[in-house]
This record gives sequence, C-alpha cells and structure tokens, in this order.
Amino acid sequence: ENIYDNATVENICDSATVKNICGNATVENIYGNATVKYICDSATVKYIYDNATVENICDSATVKYIRGNATVKYIRGNATVGNIYGNATVENIRGNATVKYIYGNATVKTVKGTAVIIGSEYGWNKKDTLVLTENATFKDCQSKTICQSGNWKLVSVTEEK
Repeated sequence: ENIYDNATVENICDSATVKNICGNATVENIYGNATVKYICDSATVKYIYDNATVENICDSATVKYIRGNATVKYIRGNATVGNIYGNATVENIRGNATVKYIYGNATVKTVKGTAVIIGSEYGWNKKDTLVLTENATFKDCQSKTICQSGNWKLVSVTEEK
C-alpha cells in the first residue's frame, strides 16, 4: 500500500495498486494497469507507461518519463516531469510544477498557477488543444514561441555577443 522513506522498488506492474510513494523512495517502473494515488515528497520515479494511472505527482517529486497510454490526473506543487510523450495524458499541471519536454501525441489538458511546460523542438502534435490559465507558461521550442497567461509584461531581450 505504501512505499516510503528510502525504499527502492524496481517494478509496480500488472494490476497492482499503491496508495503512496513518498519520502525519498525510488521506483524504476510503473506500468501495465498499475494504479498509484500519490507520488510525493522527494520520491523519484523513472518511467510511467502502458496503461498505468497516477492520480497525483506533487511536492518535490520527480518523474523522468510518462509515455505510452499512461494517465496522470495532477502534476502540482514543485514536482518535475522530464518527458511526456506517446499517447500519454495529463489532465492538470498546476502550482510551480515543471514539465521539461512534451512531444508526440501526448495530451495536456490544462496548465495553471505558475507552472511551466516546454514543447520539444521536434514538435508536439496536440499543442493547439492546451489551455493556459492564471500565470502558466508554455514554451514551444519548435516554433520558438512563448505562450503566457496572466497579466505579465513581456520583454524581449537580445543575446549578448
């Protein structure tokens, strides 16, 4: 039910259900039809894939890859996700969360708070469906465009040579 402190787990798979991955716990893979309610504190997960479902990635948790048909309901707090791709779906990114690269057919429904997401230089097929609210930012590396919601003053700076 709980994986916590300094525990290390290689696989959470098939139809396994885990309530919490927290503390400094490390998990290599969450896949199959596995379900996880919380990845929180400073926990680290390398891969979430296949049809795995995660409800919350929060606090200062880190996930390196979300791919395949995996579904994540919330990425929030100061959580960091490295890559979202394949047909993965993330419903909400909020707080100070950061997603480093989104590409392929991945779906992100809403981004809010001061969350920042970055689209890959190779393209993200579903970027036009993204909804930004509050003060969220989307950096599109393919078109070299920054999309920002909120009442910010945008300033363009030149690179020092």
